[in-house]
Amino acid sequence: MRIRSKKLVYLPIGGALAAGLLVTAFVQPQSKLAASQACYGVCGSTTALSLSTSTVTVGRESRAEFRVRVTADTPGLGEPTGSVEVATGSRILCRFDLSRGQGRCSLDDRQLAPGFYVIEAHYGGDANLDPSTSGREHLTVSRSSSRAALSLSTSTVTVGRESRAEFRVRVTADTPGLGEPTGAVVVATGPRILCRFDLSRGQGRCSLRERQLAPGLYVIEAHYGGDADPDPSTSGREHLTVRKG
Repeated sequence: MRIRSKKLVYLPIGGALAAGLLVTAFVQPQSKLAASQACYGVCGSTTALSLSTSTVTVGRESRAEFRVRVTADTPGLGEPTGSVEVATGSRILCRFDLSRGQGRCSLDDRQLAPGFYVIEAHYGGDANLDPSTSGREHLTVSRSSSRAALSLSTSTVTVGRESRAEFRVRVTADTPGLGEPTGAVVVATGPRILCRFDLSRGQGRCSLRERQLAPGLYVIEAHYGGDADPDPSTSGREHLTVRKG
């Protein structure tokens, strides 16, 4: 048996005690316990999720970056490896492989419809670590805003010739890359609708009917009803004078 000592000791020699022998015994350190020994099985993990922003606009969803870090619940196991999926409910939004225990991924533009989403990150585990799921984060995808611009072919018409007043409208989305807005436009004075049309390539026009308006001064607006992406909008005000013949 090896005896550990740093001072004078007595050893049994031939049944008698002998003094003056300095005995030093070294004990080799134990190797690090494997994960299964340290945790009595595969060790636990913790997954943390953060979002670069909590609100994005349709067409700009790629600005929402999901950042994930995975750590081992037991120290000394090294950096976790394996893959992570970011999802809302059962729908996978993006996935990546961990590098030094962390990673990130983003949405594709127009990947999600406008709405409110609960986001989670799911770590699949590796040889040493169990899978784990992050806490919940929230993401709102909002519709793009729009701008309706109204112009009149003339600001003055005579009774019986009102059709010469043509209302021209162009609608644009505030988010680039969404394409030309679609949907309907109503031209009105107060609550009274004067004419309506469907947009074609984001624009359109319509005219008054003869004798549709009595002589007077009218405030004209164009109201865009919106579509799948842009919200509704109302143009600035224009003025039309109808004179007696």
